[in-house]
Amino acid sequence: MINNFFIKIIKVILIYISTALNNNWAQTYISPILGYDFQKVISSQGGLIIKFEKKGYSHINPFIGIKVEHKLYKSVLFNYMSKFAYNKKIHGNFLGACCFHDLIFKYHYFENSIGIGYLWRNRVYVNFARSYSLILNMKIININDNFNEESPPNKINEKGLKISTGFKYQNFDLGIYYYKRTFTNSYNNTYYQFLDGISSFGLELSYNFKILNGFKIKKKSNCPDFNSKK
Repeated sequence: MINNFFIKIIKVILIYISTALNNNWAQTYISPILGYDFQKVISSQGGLIIKFEKKGYSHINPFIGIKVEHKLYKSVLFNYMSKFAYNKKIHGNFLGACCFHDLIFKYHYFENSIGIGYLWRNRVYVNFARSYSLILNMKIININDNFNEESPPNKINEKGLKISTGFKYQNFDLGIYYYKRTFTNSYNNTYYQFLDGISSFGLELSYNFKILNGFKIKKKSNCPDFNSKK
């Protein structure tokens, strides 16, 4: 999965270079990002569930990130974004047929996304993206068992869809987004597999540094004809 993702990144970079060389309007920006993510978690339904301490979009975490955005033909945006959330925490009670566990999930979250968007009047934008994420350093703490930590044996990766909108002012972008997880390989991992539905919305602020302008081809100047007779 990771190798496939880096192959996609290389393809994106090649697209950036080719469009910049062939399009007078093409511009490329790199932007540091700060934001807050408000996450909602739903337990799987059935005999075994997790009853979460917080309801709705109340799992709040700050994040940092970086974005590379390519503007095509004044209005079309093509972008890659990577963001990192440190020490996300989810608290819930695992309810089974004959057992009860008070659990705390702690992990780092690394999300990468590739998207395409539209810029209206050079101010308002809307963007659609596909995300590929990794759950890092997962720790599951069982409070009933003297805080014993249990880390899932396999790497957890996730995919999702993301839509965002916002406005640009000078070099700043201020936006909101909605994210929905569509795939996870966590079904073979203890306890985390019961976090069946994950979605979130968030706020993000970025500052844009222009790193590349489109190359304009100069028109050939008319040279005097020295062979013409006077």
